[in-house]
Amino acid sequence: MSAEDDVRILLGIARLGESDLAGWWNTRLYSRAGRFVLSRSFPRTWKPAAGQLLMLSCARWHGHAFSGRPSAIHLYSPHLPALGWANAWLAEQKTTVPVDPLFDELANWTDKGSAASSIDRWLPEGTPEVEPVAGNLRLGFVDVRSLQDPAEASALVQQLAKCYVATPSPLQIPYFDAV
Repeated sequence: MSAEDDVRILLGIARLGESDLAGWWNTRLYSRAGRFVLSRSFPRTWKPAAGQLLMLSCARWHGHAFSGRPSAIHLYSPHLPALGWANAWLAEQKTTVPVDPLFDELANWTDKGSAASSIDRWLPEGTPEVEPVAGNLRLGFVDVRSLQDPAEASALVQQLAKCYVATPSPLQIPYFDAV
């Protein structure tokens, strides 16, 4: 998988968690109400602006869920290069005409099931083994040096994303422990 695939996955999971779909976080950026407000404030760039706000919200939400545990590597962790790639890609999309069709796909998701199915098609087959720990799902341990390899980091992103697609509400956040 490529950096663009990882960006798609992060944005897809972030959209899946919005209030009008799975309801894991309290955002409505790509919902009908969010589109109305943001398109009035940012007529040309509302789609990537919504993505940027969504990434900030998810990173903050996940950071709070693991506060005091800097060794937890979650989907929106600063340890994974995918979050930086997503933020850079979203900033670039503000100057791109037309913007990537991914934004319309995200905005057109109307229910959790179809959104999860769409994301699942972006991911390889299989479900990672998990261990419930303190209300979340540990997928195992990761040597932080391996995060420097884009292919290994991308494989972690895929495994984490698989857990979000398969998880019912309430959300149990998947993560790896860094060693």
